[in-house]
Amino acid sequence: MKVEEVRNYLKELSKIHLPEWVCIFGGETLLFPELLYDVIKEVKKFEIPRVSVITNGFCGTDEQLARKYVKNLKNAGLNMLILSVDAFHQEFIPLEIVKTVLRVAEDVKMENIEVDAKILGSFEEQNLYNERTKALLKEIQEEFNVKIDVKSIHLYGRAAHDLACYLPSKGIPEEKCSSLHYYGTLKEPTGIEIEPNGWVWICTGIAIGNAKTDALSRILQKYDYNKNPIIKIVVDEGPAGLLKLAAEKGYEPLKGYADKCHLCFETRKFLRPYYPDVLVVDNCYQNVTAI
Repeated sequence: MKVEEVRNYLKELSKIHLPEWVCIFGGETLLFPELLYDVIKEVKKFEIPRVSVITNGFCGTDEQLARKYVKNLKNAGLNMLILSVDAFHQEFIPLEIVKTVLRVAEDVKMENIEVDAKILGSFEEQNLYNERTKALLKEIQEEFNVKIDVKSIHLYGRAAHDLACYLPSKGIPEEKCSSLHYYGTLKEPTGIEIEPNGWVWICTGIAIGNAKTDALSRILQKYDYNKNPIIKIVVDEGPAGLLKLAAEKGYEPLKGYADKCHLCFETRKFLRPYYPDVLVVDNCYQNVTAI
């Protein structure tokens, strides 16, 4: 995403209501540090109270580099640094490297420092990933006084492909989808996500328009869940309604689904050719994605 695009999106939002919080995430945000600093500076021009960045902390391999990055983030206007710590990220990033970034963030007095952890299923669920994550978080708590935010991983993309098998099958989940991430509800969203191609999501992979081809303010002002064929079904019937729709078009259901998100994703993946302007983008629906 370019700085000019960020500026345009915020100008459009200012016509309606500027957000209270902008969170920048990837992929790995600090792979493009100069761009990241510029984006944060642009966001701060709009006097948005909270600006956060999520990183896996890879820069902690070099303490001087980590210190440079964190100082620059703070000077650009960042007031919340979020470090990913769980079994999934620590498969690739040793915890000691993340600890280096946490220490540096404390040293430079970053206003808010948080650890973001994903678990598989509920926190009580017994599986190898959760046991590993609990051990990692315990180690963090013993050394740092930081907030730890623990949430269940959403089973789409690579997670649906590789992790659903570790959870017990629940047949066909009948629950409706009431809330999604930080976005409020599908019926009345309180937040949006804009991905680099301009698609405006109110749940990962479900678009309500494209901010590169239509004004973001217009997309939001004209939003009506009843007019979005996928969102209407999920709101009125839950993901089980998508299963019914997909079955009518030839989809063969799995023997069971780990949860409602798993059911929703698998049916959406099948339905993509029928709703190419709603179920986007490609890498969201592929089985392998970058952490």
